[in-house]
Amino acid sequence: MPAEHRALVDRFVAAINTGDARQVAEIFTQDARFDSVGRIYDGRAQIMDRFLVPEVIEAGGTYTLRGVSAGASGRVIAEYDFATGHGGSEHFTYDCAVEGARFADCVGRYVG
Repeated sequence: MPAEHRALVDRFVAAINTGDARQVAEIFTQDARFDSVGRIYDGRAQIMDRFLVPEVIEAGGTYTLRGVSAGASGRVIAEYDFATGHGGSEHFTYDCAVEGARFADCVGRYVG
């Protein structure tokens, strides 16, 4: 796995956990796509406005990185625990394509 993929994941975790929506948005390409357990967000604006801002940043959620590995075709897979900010928790992976040091296409799935 390229070191820049790990660095990108680390940047994402740091930005999301500090609630910095601007920095989180910059981690995604303008035309990024995110499939979050079957909910599809097309473009950086939808990813932020309909998913990450309301469901993570405004909710006060926190990501804990459990591991990072190389995915197929140059993708990066990050495994997280997520504290919802309301006493709940989730365990999931994000499998993301990387373009120009940004996430371009991500698939989020729960880990059972």
